[in-house]
This record gives sequence, structure tokens and C-alpha cells, in this order.
Amino acid sequence: MSMRRATAVGIVLALLLPLLLTLASAEQAGDVTFSSDSIALSPSSPAEGDDLGVTVTLANAVSIETTGVEVSLHGDNISNLAFHQETVSIAADGFVQVEGTWTDIPFGSHSVILVVSHGGQSANVSKAFQVSGLVDLVASNLVLDPVTGLHQGDLV
Repeated sequence: MSMRRATAVGIVLALLLPLLLTLASAEQAGDVTFSSDSIALSPSSPAEGDDLGVTVTLANAVSIETTGVEVSLHGDNISNLAFHQETVSIAADGFVQVEGTWTDIPFGSHSVILVVSHGGQSANVSKAFQVSGLVDLVASNLVLDPVTGLHQGDLV
């Protein structure tokens, strides 16, 4: 892909993202627009003990820079301590991506909750996901050969 074409694609995406977020039943906190579709998880199918990368995309709904946007990511419950939080600015009619990591994710059903505060308003959305368990092997029938005459260092 040529550099000119890549730049054109990037500009089109930047211009369409706020519209797409609005159409996807978006939430709004002050001048910031986002939705559950704004939350991307990596890996998309985590296993127990994995670190889960979370990337959220926030769009500025106005034609001036938006500053002081407070963002936090919570695991399972909004009252749980945030595993990531920061304050960002978003360019006029632009967007920003915020990344956080939920470490050592446990087995089962979970959700990531995105909380955004701006201009005295707060809103949140969540994205549910499943975490697969690790293989659970239990030896139930052990057979030793030979059974007798074993000494340290012998092959069994």
C-alpha cells in the first residue's frame, strides 16, 4: 500500500470513527463519545492466568480540543479498583486510544467496564468475555515397571 493511500485511509477512518461510534448506541460524557464496541480485547479468547490487553477508543464530538478526559478501566464491577486510569486530551473532531492491562485474569465469565468523565458528566459501558480454564490433569492409574528391585537412578 502506498504512503499516500495509507494516509488517505487513515484520514477517512478518523473522520468516520465519531459517526460510527454514534451509530453504535454510543454513550456520551461531556464532549466524549464511546460505546461497548469501543472496547477491544487482546487476546480475544483469553485463558486463565493470561494478561488481558484492553484498548478503548474515545471520540471527540466537538470541533475544539477536549481536555481533562478522565478514563478508568475496571474488572467485573465499577466499584472494584481500576486496573488502569489516566487523563487524556482529544483533538478537535478526533479520537484517542487508551490502553490498559488486566493482569493474571482468572477463569470464568468477566467484563471490562470503561468509565469516562468529562465536563462534570460521567458514563460507562462494559464488554463481557469468557476466560477458558487451564488443562486440569489428574493421574488416576499409575503403573510402575519394574515394580520391585528399584534403586536411585534406575529407569522406570
